[in-house]
Amino acid sequence: MIFTKIKDLKYSKEDNSFIDLLATCEEYGEIPMTLNLVDTEDLHYFATGTFDEDKNEILIPLEEYCKKQKIAPYVEPEQVVIIPNSITPLQAKLQLLDEELLDEVEVMVKVDRKIELYWTNAQNFYRNDEILLGMATALGLSDAQLDDLFLQASKL
Repeated sequence: MIFTKIKDLKYSKEDNSFIDLLATCEEYGEIPMTLNLVDTEDLHYFATGTFDEDKNEILIPLEEYCKKQKIAPYVEPEQVVIIPNSITPLQAKLQLLDEELLDEVEVMVKVDRKIELYWTNAQNFYRNDEILLGMATALGLSDAQLDDLFLQASKL
């Protein structure tokens, strides 16, 4: 495949052995690519726009062309944090104890029959359960704090 335009080059591995880029060819237009700079196969070429004495366009292996261009440094991807959808009652209680919130929750349990039934009978506490969200609001927890509570509790 012969490319006529290359842009947005950036190293995609910490050891700078791969480059992510956008390459343009006549057939397919602009396509995203990842090039291996170590194990090249000479499958892709860059059209230089210059010609030899026989009027043939000079083509350079794409990897070689890219190595001579400005390439943005590798950036460590952000860690994706997955908040668990549910935790066990024991995990919840231990985490609430660690965060010094268990006593406040136990007061809620004594005051509200519906919360008491939920607290004593649920096999799991689900992150988006209405009763649990109401309890979190009463405790003054933000969504981020509740997410963190679930995340930390899931590790127990």
